Amino acid sequence: MKILICIIILISFPASGLYAQYYPEVWDSTAIYENDYLKIEVPKKWRYNEVPKSNAESSGMLMIFEGSGIGFPYIVNDNPFIVNATIVKANNISSLDSLETLFLEDMQKGKDVDKVFEDNYTPLVEEFTTKSGNKGKVVKHRYFRKSKGLSQSRYSFLILDEETKNAFVFGISYQYDGSYKSTEDFLNLTKFSKDIFNNFELK
Repeated sequence: MKILICIIILISFPASGLYAQYYPEVWDSTAIYENDYLKIEVPKKWRYNEVPKSNAESSGMLMIFEGSGIGFPYIVNDNPFIVNATIVKANNISSLDSLETLFLEDMQKGKDVDKVFEDNYTPLVEEFTTKSGNKGKVVKHRYFRKSKGLSQSRYSFLILDEETKNAFVFGISYQYDGSYKSTEDFLNLTKFSKDIFNNFELK
């Protein structure tokens, strides 16, 4: 099962070492997108790429967003900070734990080929409940992408509809030139990601 969900953002850090911050005013104007399975509220300036229904059913890819330069600067350390987001659906998943196992296995694909993880790296996994009461798990990965020449922090929200056994992965992936910790901390990437996940609602 391929579960890929990405958000990419482009940012620029001044040479002085001062870091740009996440701009909370990005939430002053929002847009709601929905389909037969879910509803999501995102910053209105995010660019939404509609997936044809026939493609969505065959591939599992339900929604694609592009958010470069929205809520963050475009350039960091003279390189782009890119934001893309996707929501993917998988059928017949027995439990949230099973979804987590499948997703973690999927994320290992390309290891040491394109994805270079830190030594002894273990992804962070935590339980998360949205404001609508939907319970799931947030998983954070970070690694270096050889093909892009950029670091990547990737946040994924895993959620299961217990009634239908449809599973969803909503991923946000940030690619940038810089250290993981300083970028995640100064740009509040964890907060930004969770603010978006908090607006996810199953129907």
